[in-house]
Amino acid sequence: TVPQPSSQRLKHFLMNESKFRLQKNFGLLGVPFGLCARWPGCNRAPSTLRAWGLVDQLEALNTRGIVVKDFGDTPEIAEKKGLIPSDPTLKFKDEFLAYSEHLILKIHNYEEGFTPLIVGGDHSISIATIAAAVKFNRAKTPGFRMGVLWVDAHPDLCTQENSWSGNIHGMSVAHLLGHGDTALSEIGGFASKIKPSEIVYVG
Repeated sequence: TVPQPSSQRLKHFLMNESKFRLQKNFGLLGVPFGLCARWPGCNRAPSTLRAWGLVDQLEALNTRGIVVKDFGDTPEIAEKKGLIPSDPTLKFKDEFLAYSEHLILKIHNYEEGFTPLIVGGDHSISIATIAAAVKFNRAKTPGFRMGVLWVDAHPDLCTQENSWSGNIHGMSVAHLLGHGDTALSEIGGFASKIKPSEIVYVG
């Protein structure tokens, strides 16, 4: 590709920045799901962050013209303790697939005018949340592509073939790219949610 002149890049940035400034309504949704992580506790993150004043801090943004509405949490499923995964190479895959269907439906039924602001939960839920975002936008704009900023200490590019733990939270990006288990990569009804060129890592 031919690099854009700096004036064109600036114009492109300003156009997109103005679009972002127009978005002022965000809907907070807690996703207390932690089955696919190595250690228990991720499911308590939404309630813990609320107890530490997350909602109040977000609502303080109203002074800048930003509206944040709390949509509560998705239903919490059983704790990991005592549950035995049916497949040690893809632990709690069936439970995760069922939860993902519910999560995508919840996001698609968001109140009109609000952009989802989702708090997990272990990192596996990003497969469903990014699938929901891409699917929603493609329904309005065929061929829509989305960029992802991934902030993590790990690339999350494992699949069941090379994961020593079998924990799906370490396989999120691989399945978003269309690799790994077919059922997981096709969450939302389509594979390859993003391309390698559409993800930026901050680690």
